[in-house]
Amino acid sequence: MSSVYNKTVLIVGLVALGLSLALFLPSIYLDVAGQAQKHLYLYQGKLAYGNGEVGDAEVLYRKAWKHSAGEGVAAFNLANALYRQERFSEAASFYRVAIRQSPATYAAAESWFNLGNALFGAGDTLQSIQAFQQGMLLDSEDQSIRQNLLFVLDQYEKGKANKKAESAEQQQDRKQDKPEAKRGPEPEEKGSSADEKSDQAFKVSEKEMQDLFDLLNQNEEAVRGRIGKQKQKHQAVTTNEPDY
Repeated sequence: MSSVYNKTVLIVGLVALGLSLALFLPSIYLDVAGQAQKHLYLYQGKLAYGNGEVGDAEVLYRKAWKHSAGEGVAAFNLANALYRQERFSEAASFYRVAIRQSPATYAAAESWFNLGNALFGAGDTLQSIQAFQQGMLLDSEDQSIRQNLLFVLDQYEKGKANKKAESAEQQQDRKQDKPEAKRGPEPEEKGSSADEKSDQAFKVSEKEMQDLFDLLNQNEEAVRGRIGKQKQKHQAVTTNEPDY
């Protein structure tokens, strides 16, 4: 009786094990197949990107990204392909994905660097500065990050100066064109102008930028000399190529 019972238990156990394997093995197979497909798309995307076929590279990197559950490598390369097509806002989104996958590594420094470039291309200078600062925190020896940070800071300061000059000219024009009015009470101003509010909002950031200028001042003149030779602002903003 005991022998029959033991055989029954053994058979039931083997059946359960078989069912478990039947359920488990397909998931392993699908995972391996998915990884293989991802690497194939990454490889094909790299070839297309290297040949200058950035549109095809984008399609392949998107497929790789979908097969990798949002992995940082595929997101980084996809962002590069978008950047090369001057789709800067889209590129910035995928650089952020790559950063979230590896927030405190050398790979993240590369992503912060390229994110800074993409944000600058999209016209978001302040966010671009912050991205380059984050990249320098992770890799303070990277001269490319340093040079682009100095360039964008320089553009930001020039933009502020131009904005103030234009504002002064507009005020002068208004004074000259304004007809003589009857004497009476001046209208009460209920709030600051948009420009004044913007300046107030970034007072702290500007102080931090000045501190950063002082910190980076050792090689600033050399960097400015190189930047001055470039004819267009985007020639100073370079993007790291995919290494994967």
